[in-house]
Formats: sequence, C-alpha cells, structure tokens
Amino acid sequence: ADIMLGVIKTNIDSWVSALRLSKDDSRALYVNCAQALGSCTRKPKTAARESYRLKLKALATFDKGNCDSGVDIAAQVVSEFLASKELFRFDFFQSPVVQALKSSPEHKALFDMLDAYLNGTVNQFAQFLKNGGAQVVSKVGLSEEEAPTKMRLLALAGLANNRSSLTFDEVSTSLEVPTSDVEDIIVKAIGKHLLEAKINQLNETVVISKCYPRKFEDEEWKNLQADMKQWRSTIKHILE
Repeated sequence: ADIMLGVIKTNIDSWVSALRLSKDDSRALYVNCAQALGSCTRKPKTAARESYRLKLKALATFDKGNCDSGVDIAAQVVSEFLASKELFRFDFFQSPVVQALKSSPEHKALFDMLDAYLNGTVNQFAQFLKNGGAQVVSKVGLSEEEAPTKMRLLALAGLANNRSSLTFDEVSTSLEVPTSDVEDIIVKAIGKHLLEAKINQLNETVVISKCYPRKFEDEEWKNLQADMKQWRSTIKHILE
C-alpha cells in the first residue's frame, strides 16, 4: 500500500479514461483502491485523504436506480466527514446514494447529523443531541465537546456566506455563545480556511472577503450563475 499510494494518486483518473471503464467498473476500482490505502503506514494522513477522495468519486457513480448497493460506502464517507477536524464542506448531500441513508434504519441518525451540520443551526444541532444524537457523535469518534465546536464553525460559514460583514452580536446570537467568545471563533474559522476576514475590534464587526460554504450544489451553482451574469453586465457597462 505504501508503494501504491503515489501510483494511485498519479494514475487513477487516467486509468478510468484509458480503460474506458463503465460506471460500475469505475466504482469498483475507486472502492478497492480506497480500501487498499487503508493499510498505508509511511504516510497515513496522505493515504487517508486520498482514500476519502476516491470514495467521493465512487459516490458520484451512483444514480437513483442503484443506490442500495452504495449505502455502506455513503455511510463511510459521511462518517469520515463528520469526524474530521479539517473537513468543512460536503458537496454530495443531494447525491441519491447519500439521500438513501435517510431511509436506512441503520444509518438514518447519521444522515440527520449530516443534515444538521450542512443545513441546520446551533440550536437545531443541540436538539439533535438531546433526541439521541449523542450516540451517533460517539459512534463517529467525536467527543461531546468536539461536535458542537465543529457545528459552530459550520454555522458560522452558513451565516457568513454571501455576506460582506457581520457584527459580533449577530455571530453571538446565531452561534449561541457570549460576545466575548466571538473573536476566538472567528480566528479559529480563519485558521481552518473557512473565512478570509478582518476583525474590527473597536466596532465589533467582521469584514468578510471570502467565505468557504458548507456545501456547493444546485443552489450554489445558480447563485454563481447569477453573480457571473451581473459581473458580465457590469464589465460591459464599464467598457461602453
């Protein structure tokens, strides 16, 4: 596996196209390579990132007609995302195979936690924990302190998306933390590359230049399309 790590990273995409693999065969290649990298000892973090990337590629090969066979893979990917202290965006929430987790008695709680992380608020996540979600948190490998911390960072990304500035009071209310803790959370979000922002301590505001969204799917593509049309119109006006 240590020898194959570099080979897989460099070549797997070209293997799929060169061998003209079907979706089923591509999926088999992605999944088997991902599993093989699980035994890497020389660069375990690099191997784990590549394994996660390959499993995401496997998810992309499923459609509504063949989701049942991919539920376990989807559950693995979702669990890794939920447990990670470095991953803060998930672009496969609308994927049919991920949505299939909602109908699975075994994995429904996992889906609910993902839904809370990507679409919910801090308050909604707290309700999830009270309604039995603490068991899921423990199952994916997060502590009772780590899960709310990640939720606050994700909620901050949701709050800051498409905003040019935020007040400390807005952040405090949305994240349900004292105003005195807001600056630390903003700094942590900047350190995790969720935001590019500047803190104005005097005015207790945050000026946002870039925000890393919690997910990037149909709605985000539509927003980007609208932005690009506006930019195009503005540039045309400037040229004239």
